[in-house]
Amino acid sequence: MPQSVRTVSEDEDTHTIEGLLSFSGPFAGRDSYGTYFSARTDWGLDLHPEGIPVLFNHGFDPDFGLHPIGKSDPTSSFRTDDDGTWVQLQLDKREKYYATRVRPLLDANGLGLSQGSPEHSVRIDQKSGEVL
Repeated sequence: MPQSVRTVSEDEDTHTIEGLLSFSGPFAGRDSYGTYFSARTDWGLDLHPEGIPVLFNHGFDPDFGLHPIGKSDPTSSFRTDDDGTWVQLQLDKREKYYATRVRPLLDANGLGLSQGSPEHSVRIDQKSGEVL
């Protein structure tokens, strides 16, 4: 389920955004597959020591394809509190479509976050639907 994001910081090369992957509050609940995240969800950060790549529209957009538009910080991108897991992502402002496609969505509060993992790489409790 997409969530709104906000700007944390910005410099000449990088636009850092933050969003909530919620498991309580107004955005909580199950996604279209009937699954949900919890405080126990392991985000697999150890699998991406250089940071998790950020893809536009899950890599399905014909202009962007699977080319990352940014990444998470390998050590400090995720933090969890009572509302859910907050993630910070650093977008590369030098990317070809940043100014024409990504920035306008950020300015219009129209950019969302999605965990977007391939089905074969996610473990789900089949009884509860919890993403482990």
